[in-house]
Amino acid sequence: MAQETEPYDQSYYQEESFVEAPKAPRLLEPSYLIPRLLYRWHWILIGLVIGLAYGYISIKLATPIYKSQAVVRVVESTGSSSADDTGTDIEVKSKGAVDAVREQFNVTELREAIARDPAVNQLPGLRPPPEKKFADIFKPESEEENEETQIPYAVDELAGEINGWASINARRNSRLIDIVVLHPRPEVAQKIANKYIYHYKRRRGIGAGSKLGEQILTTKADLKEATAAISEESRKRDSYNPALEAEVAFLEAKKQAEDLRLVFKHKHPNMVRGEELLKLRKNTLIEELQNVLVNEQDSVFWEYKRDRLKDLENPQTLSLLRSQVTARASQIDDIIADQKTQRASLSEQLKELNADRDKKSDEITTEEEARLNKAVYSPNRKQLMTKGTVYGLAAGLALAFVFQFFDNKVGSVAEAEQAYGLPILSAIKKLPSEEVMAAEKEALVDLPNSFYDVHPNLAVPGWASDPVYSEMFRVLRASVSLLGDASERNVTLVSSSIPGEGKTFVAANLALAYAKQGTRTLLIDFDLRKPAQHKIFGQPRHGFQGIVDVLVGAAGLGDVIATFEGFTNLSVIFSGTRSPTPGELMEPAKLYSIIEAYAGNFDHVIIDSAPLLPVPDTRILAPLAHNFCLVVRADHTPRKATYSALELLAADGIQPSGIVLNDFTEKKLQAGKYGYGYGYGEYGEGHDDDDDDPVV
Repeated sequence: MAQETEPYDQSYYQEESFVEAPKAPRLLEPSYLIPRLLYRWHWILIGLVIGLAYGYISIKLATPIYKSQAVVRVVESTGSSSADDTGTDIEVKSKGAVDAVREQFNVTELREAIARDPAVNQLPGLRPPPEKKFADIFKPESEEENEETQIPYAVDELAGEINGWASINARRNSRLIDIVVLHPRPEVAQKIANKYIYHYKRRRGIGAGSKLGEQILTTKADLKEATAAISEESRKRDSYNPALEAEVAFLEAKKQAEDLRLVFKHKHPNMVRGEELLKLRKNTLIEELQNVLVNEQDSVFWEYKRDRLKDLENPQTLSLLRSQVTARASQIDDIIADQKTQRASLSEQLKELNADRDKKSDEITTEEEARLNKAVYSPNRKQLMTKGTVYGLAAGLALAFVFQFFDNKVGSVAEAEQAYGLPILSAIKKLPSEEVMAAEKEALVDLPNSFYDVHPNLAVPGWASDPVYSEMFRVLRASVSLLGDASERNVTLVSSSIPGEGKTFVAANLALAYAKQGTRTLLIDFDLRKPAQHKIFGQPRHGFQGIVDVLVGAAGLGDVIATFEGFTNLSVIFSGTRSPTPGELMEPAKLYSIIEAYAGNFDHVIIDSAPLLPVPDTRILAPLAHNFCLVVRADHTPRKATYSALELLAADGIQPSGIVLNDFTEKKLQAGKYGYGYGYGEYGEGHDDDDDDPVV
């Protein structure tokens, strides 16, 4: 290692350069969100299956309902004196008449008449079957009636059920009224719909003219209105009672005071009490009169009198208001008497109309009788399945969205490239478990002695890991080679954001990939705090002098290089002696001369450096390397850790050459770009480089 190196060039650290750190994609950005949702396709599928199951179960648990509908028309026909004596339908003059007929269809008495009809209450299957339970889904459907459906109804109970089965609705801008009945038996629905019309006509008892029925309904409405008016006037009259009572009490107190003046002197106790009572009664009267002025029940009457009567301290104003209140109360009494007379007249008129109704024609005609309809009205199977599908997809997408929202790791090559904005140099698949690899290694024979100590995760020629991982690291080697002229870019640094991402595993296998190509390769373990390359090659940490010994001047550059039988073209420099202050050894000038010396004597130098976030060592080494491979472990490394590492490097003007996605499991929906499917199948356990198992 006698080759001279060029003087240390401080421009490696002094040149100002700006590198923009990648920013995290926006959460709802389609190009970012859709692949992450598809990556969790199993949750979407689970939601869809649950939705379809919900729709199917809803259909199986639902009792089929059949619909039957009858239609009646409210007609207006007149006697021979009318111009329209042919009974032809005329334009509706009043919506109230149609609504009144509809209300008559909804009265309890009509439903009870239907319930008492033997043609209804003796129908087979009248009582609906009980609601199905979940266990009934797997039972075959039976047409036989069970004991519960054969229990007869009481009249009031059946009337209540009919109220739930039937709906009476008037069509807008029409005289038509629809009578709709829903029931599990189509025969029952048809019979009840037609019986509504039959019992309505029978109960109403109206003969040849329906105009009389409308007159009766109008008279009833007028009678109802008159009764309401009497109630309103009575409430108005009651609002004057407190003032009138206060007036009576004031007059009594006044008379009592006048009588006392005839007997007692002014300051006599009885006279004083009488005067105080008179004053109290007057104040009460004034208070009640003020309430009358703001009385909401009769506000229209007092609206224009209120301002000139509000000064009740004036005796003349008070006297005037008292007289007007008394007069207004008397006036309301007269109004109520007139309204009662009018109500009595309407009641007598209604009696006369009812006496004549048998001589008139029907107020309704049957437009359409209910027919037997065996088409299932409910449940709507297509609608339920569509609803289940939509709800299931929505729930699955919601679950996928929630999981991707809380997932702070990358799981696919495309996702890593999109998240970090850097090229993916290679995607390294999972290895089998260490126990499996060790068992396969022990089964081999005629191995060089040095191979028995090497960790089974190293892609050594002839081992089970060789055909799988040699291709992966050949891709990585090719990606690094394409970064520039190999003779000018022959120093590659491998690091990670945090421990446990597999940088040691990647660095060792990348060095072996270069060596297999015939390239004289040097692997340096520059992780001075937690070195692990000695574990890869099955050596004790202090079995060799290493890079620490070179940095402290205890060994020369050539004294620390180790070679192993069977590893042609591969040389290794371990960490060496443990240093109590490794940070102080990272002197840029010394590092520059060491790396330049090794780069001048080897075709390619691979540096395994410390993680970026815990210690600053890699930030010191990075400017001295030509290629920077940042290892990210799939489904393990937090995104924030990688972003923080990239921000640190960007602050130093450094941008990694690319990402090595380690411990990667290819999924079907991820296949395509960077999907290295070479037929070797999937692999089980992952690998990391923590304290207990640093070999990944």
